[in-house]
Amino acid sequence: MTEYTHITAEIWKDSKGDGAPLFSFDVDCTYGKEHNKNVFDAVCRAIDNPGSTPPENYLGHVVVSGRNFWLPTRIKLLGPPDQKVIREVGDVYLYTPGQTVIFTYGEATETATVAKFGKVKTQPQINDLKRVGEQIWRSSVIEGNPKGYFMRLSPKQ
Repeated sequence: MTEYTHITAEIWKDSKGDGAPLFSFDVDCTYGKEHNKNVFDAVCRAIDNPGSTPPENYLGHVVVSGRNFWLPTRIKLLGPPDQKVIREVGDVYLYTPGQTVIFTYGEATETATVAKFGKVKTQPQINDLKRVGEQIWRSSVIEGNPKGYFMRLSPKQ
């Protein structure tokens, strides 16, 4: 189905994807393609859907489970993921009950396993992930601004 193994996650502040992004992350999806194929394929179907907008929305931040921010999507995965793992910093996973893509940028405060399909790997991008995660926490949870940060996922060009 899909030939690429990387997707780009771009984030804008106070804008709906206009102009240059504030942050851009390379998400390596090799893990998903090799170990969680059904999750990877569900994400790719949403990204590759002709005539449809790619997964994009305003970002939110979890309140209970640690340092994770989420992107609401229309990604659908029917059935369980092929594999679930303990999340680590940089992991990108699909939370199927909420149809959200979640980025882990710091410590998780619960031990639930997740449907990982990708990872932000380089240290400079991990540092950016942490920086934007803290900004999303402040904007969405502390200040209550539901439209502070916007993200779009696309195949890496």
